[in-house]
Amino acid sequence: LLHNFPVYRTTSLLVQVAIPLHDSLGNVLHRDYVEQVHSLRDEIDALYPGCLQLIHEKMAFTPRCALFSVSDVLINSAVRHGLSLVPFEYVLASEVGESKKGSLLLSEFAACSRVIPGAMRFSPWKDEDVSKAIVKCLRQPHHERRYWHEQQTAWCKNNTVLRWAENI
Repeated sequence: LLHNFPVYRTTSLLVQVAIPLHDSLGNVLHRDYVEQVHSLRDEIDALYPGCLQLIHEKMAFTPRCALFSVSDVLINSAVRHGLSLVPFEYVLASEVGESKKGSLLLSEFAACSRVIPGAMRFSPWKDEDVSKAIVKCLRQPHHERRYWHEQQTAWCKNNTVLRWAENI
C-alpha cells in the first residue's frame, strides 16, 4: 500500500494487532513467525517512519471497540482461520455514538467473508490486490459506506447465536 500509493504515507496509520499464541504452559508459540513479523515491522518503519503501529498483545474488548470506532477499514487477512468474531464486533462497535462507519476488507479464506453483506473480499496471497482493495475501501463514498454499514448491522442483529441455534 505505502509503496504503490504514496499519498497514504502521510495520511494513514496502519495498526496491526498481532495476538500472541501460547501453549498450555504459557510459552509463546511460533517464535520464528513472531520474529519475522517484528522484522517486517522494522523494515516498513525504516522505509515509512510512523506509518505502522504493531500491537503485539491480546486486546481487551473495550480498547478493541475504541480502536474499531475510529478506524476507516478493518482488514482481516487470515489464510487459515475458523469463525472469527472480530468483523462482527467491528460492525457493531460503530453503532455507538459518533463512531466512523468503516469498511470491511476480509480475506476470502475467512468464513464470515461469505455472509456479511458488502464486505470486500481479497486473496491475502496477492500483495497488489490487497493494496488496491485497501485503497478502494478508503476511497469508498460515504453514502455507500453508510449503506453497507446499515446492511451489515441489520445482518449482525438478525443473525444472533440464538437464531443460529434455533435453526440447527
